[in-house]
Amino acid sequence: MPKDIADLLRSIAGIKRNRGVISRELVRVLEEVYSSTRGNVVYISSRGVVNKVQRVRRLSSCDRVLMRNLLSSTLSEVNARRVNGSRGIYAVSRRDLALIISRLKEMTNEQ
Repeated sequence: MPKDIADLLRSIAGIKRNRGVISRELVRVLEEVYSSTRGNVVYISSRGVVNKVQRVRRLSSCDRVLMRNLLSSTLSEVNARRVNGSRGIYAVSRRDLALIISRLKEMTNEQ
């Protein structure tokens, strides 16, 4: 039972998490994508990644924005090709995806 209105709003909107939890969930989903692909090129949708995390954890709108920004910044670091910019779909090689996963793991270990 929520104690006050703030607790009720947090339970409805989802819990605001820190950057470490968000990056850990992002690593989990990207590792799942990496292991399930067979070709050399992987197509990543930011909406799809957020929805996969949303199935396991309830995210607030701030967490969703943070996850999208974190994903797009790491994808731009490895020069991923934007297939559809308005929908947030990127094409990444498997080697670059492994590099993204290792960088995100380093980030979570630092925090």
